[in-house]
Formats: sequence, structure tokens, C-alpha cells
Amino acid sequence: MEVEIKPLTHLVKPSKFGNRKGKCIFCYQYTEHGFSLSEIPNTFTDWDKTLLSECNVVCEYCYNFLKDERFRRKSWIIFNNEIYFLSSRREILKFIENPPTPPYAIYVIKQGKKHGWLNMMFKGVNYSRDIITIGFEDELITINREQFLQLIQFLKRLRRKGLKKDEIRNPTPKTLMKITFEEYEKLRQVIGKNDFELALTIIE
Repeated sequence: MEVEIKPLTHLVKPSKFGNRKGKCIFCYQYTEHGFSLSEIPNTFTDWDKTLLSECNVVCEYCYNFLKDERFRRKSWIIFNNEIYFLSSRREILKFIENPPTPPYAIYVIKQGKKHGWLNMMFKGVNYSRDIITIGFEDELITINREQFLQLIQFLKRLRRKGLKKDEIRNPTPKTLMKITFEEYEKLRQVIGKNDFELALTIIE
């Protein structure tokens, strides 16, 4: 059975419909229910992620993401055609531990200032429960779920031993006063991995 590949924003039901016809500047899909490009705020700076030269509307799907600031300021997960805004790191981890039935998408904020969903439009929708791509503000991080959860448990152990997050990011010889040499060496190895900062953000 062939899986229908959808742009990220098309996983969520539109809450409002316009009357403009054309091709969407964000998802590049044709619509008859779009909105004028004047709906894009003057503060918008991610023009390099659009197809301005060939498109003339904001579709009803992307309009949701553009106008609702929670898509920038909160972490969220999309599944079953619904968006769930998350209020705690524990909720994020719960979904990674037990992902929903595909397709789904997961977004984790750093500072909550960027339209990170634009980077996820075509590469941030997941069709696997084991290899998962997560939007991490302006980055896309692809993880092996089992290995990532092992990293999470390792970092949690370091936190329980009294290491602050900044100390985990930048360990020094003094760090050895709190953890074993083997843990210190393992920490030095995982710091350079692309999923390290994501894992450190998610844990308490």
C-alpha cells in the first residue's frame, strides 16, 4: 500500500478558509481557499524558506501555522489530524518513548522565536516509529529512537549525580569529582553528536 506524502501543515485541519486561488508560498500546493500574501506580518524574516517568485497565496493549512504564535512559542506534536501543544518536557519525552501511529510530527522549542515549522514542511513528517525526525527550532534532528532513549537515560543519570546542564555541556576535570571516569569519557564522546543538545533540552 502506497503512503500518501503530505506537507507538514496539511496534517492539521484548517480552522479558517479564504477565497484566493493559487499556489501556496509555504507548502507550494494549489488551493482555492487561500489568503493574500499581505497576511504575512512585516516581522516575518524567513523569506529564504518560501517560493515567493512562483507563488501568490498563503493556503488555508499554512495560514494556521503562520497566525497562531503557539507554533513558534511552544513545543507540539501532530497526529490524527490534530495539534497538541505541550507544556512540559516530560510530555515530549513520553511521545518519543511511545510515538503515535504515523504520520506524525514532533517539534521542540529552544527559545520559541523562529518559524521552525517551515524547515519541517517536507522532511519533518514521520512515517516510522523507530527512526524519527524532530524539529528543533531551526534544525531537523533525525534520531534512532532506541539509541536516543539510551542517551536520555545517561544524561538523566548525570543530572541525578548533581551535574548542571552547563556542566554537562562543558565538562572539566573537576567534573570527575561527581561522576566516574567511564561516565566522563562517555560524556566527552556524546557531546559532539547532533542529537546531544536535543536530548539535554528534553530532560529535566
